[in-house]
Amino acid sequence: MRTHAELAAAGAETAEELLLWAELFQSDDSGPTGMQTGNSDLGHDDFDSQAILLAELLELEAVNWLEFVQDVLGDGKRGRYNQFPKDVDFFTIALRAPDRWFRHLFRVGRDTFDKLIDRISNDPVFVSTKKPQRPVKYQLACFLIRYGQAGSDSLDTAQKLAIGHGTVFLYCTRVSKALRRIKSQVIKFPDEARQQEISDYIESVSGFPGCIGIGDGCVIPFSEKPSVQGETYMTRKKRFGSNFQGTTDHEDSFTSYDIGFAGSIPDVTIWKRSYVWQNRHQLFLNGSYLLMDKGYPSSPWVVRPFDETELSRAPAEDVPRMRRFNKRLSSVRIGVEHAFGRLKRRFRSLQNFTPHRDIRETYKAIEAMLVLHNLCIEYRDKPVTRLSPLINDDAEDTGMEPGGAEDEDDR
Repeated sequence: MRTHAELAAAGAETAEELLLWAELFQSDDSGPTGMQTGNSDLGHDDFDSQAILLAELLELEAVNWLEFVQDVLGDGKRGRYNQFPKDVDFFTIALRAPDRWFRHLFRVGRDTFDKLIDRISNDPVFVSTKKPQRPVKYQLACFLIRYGQAGSDSLDTAQKLAIGHGTVFLYCTRVSKALRRIKSQVIKFPDEARQQEISDYIESVSGFPGCIGIGDGCVIPFSEKPSVQGETYMTRKKRFGSNFQGTTDHEDSFTSYDIGFAGSIPDVTIWKRSYVWQNRHQLFLNGSYLLMDKGYPSSPWVVRPFDETELSRAPAEDVPRMRRFNKRLSSVRIGVEHAFGRLKRRFRSLQNFTPHRDIRETYKAIEAMLVLHNLCIEYRDKPVTRLSPLINDDAEDTGMEPGGAEDEDDR
């Protein structure tokens, strides 16, 4: 007869395997190795929906097995099969889980989770004058689970945590407000000393002197049309979404951002309205500049690649040199794409976001995730990896005040 320890080990192994497969089905790929959609009768969107549903079922079954492990290691009492554990029990299970499981559920490592609690726990939003609130760790975990999964499904989050649907919104609103209150400490354009540090590094690896960062736009696709002025959110790829612009340093931290733009607004328009452009004379010191793509206009503050028109009009002997310049610039500018990729990999809701009824709440949530992204880099939290039972799961996936959303009481 197997001992409790052996049963717990077997249950833990099963839960781990289920989580690995759930992560695989939620990846950007078409499916697990050997499962291609090219010959399937399902369209791409249908296949994605089926994959997400399967991933959710796998996650729920993994939670059941984690609960089983907790019961075996506890007092031996067990409730009805498939019953959702109460939220206290859920966190008891999750907080005792190995770091890989913890990271899968909450999208950050255990140490980072504790540091985030310390960073926001003193915010007055977590102090109630009437009924005492749940500890901050439960509310932060609710935010991370909701926005860490595809679609930011609030009902699924409520089911996982066994809390009321309205409680999910309440917890997420509080955490979002606390994070956005520290945004000017966490996301800020580099001062003179930091500009020199960034410039020295970029020059050492690329030969570009005076470069203090990289900039680009990024679309957050929506799963549905927003209820107000929805057509304006149609992107050039014929999907609904929101366009935001960010600048990053050499460590993938955001140094500025501008959100609140419909998907139909071009990057160059956002740039001209951006915090950085509006304050360029004060922000760029000692001839510094950003590297951006060819869709942006050249200026003393922006260096971009030569476009095809410029290459076609250039003397033939200059074209090879211009192409080498473009290649070298692109090798640095790819850093901002890495930052966007890390952001969307950690917070999978940004890959297909379900907009809130009030679009301003959507922008506030995105802003809070940007703050969390920078905090994770500050705390050296490793990027969220794409796990698969068939590959090395330790391998990394490579994939301010500026223009932010405001509460009325923040103004």
